[in-house]
Amino acid sequence: MKKNILKKRIETLGIDKSLYSLDGELTPPYKYILQKGGGKAGYWVIIEIGDRGEEENRSEYMTEDEACAAFYQKMVYLKGLRERLNINTYIPSISEKERLFIVNPSGEIMEKE
Repeated sequence: MKKNILKKRIETLGIDKSLYSLDGELTPPYKYILQKGGGKAGYWVIIEIGDRGEEENRSEYMTEDEACAAFYQKMVYLKGLRERLNINTYIPSISEKERLFIVNPSGEIMEKE
């Protein structure tokens, strides 16, 4: 699969565009990044960014087809996970000090004490 096809397939999934970058852009709020070059062993890299902005996972691929197929699988998994958790929009994470509200285990939003 090529990147232009990957882009169309992800759009049909309805994944929020703020969650991923297909252009290698490493600036927040992107959580999943497809990057051409930059890898040690491979020519294509998938980078996953954690809530605190640090790199959590890096996968390297020799071909665009392999990288795009792997990236698409991550997006399919993300869509399924978000549906199971009933998450419809992306809310950028913030540090614990800035957080004014919390969500308790039953799903209620409560003001932080």
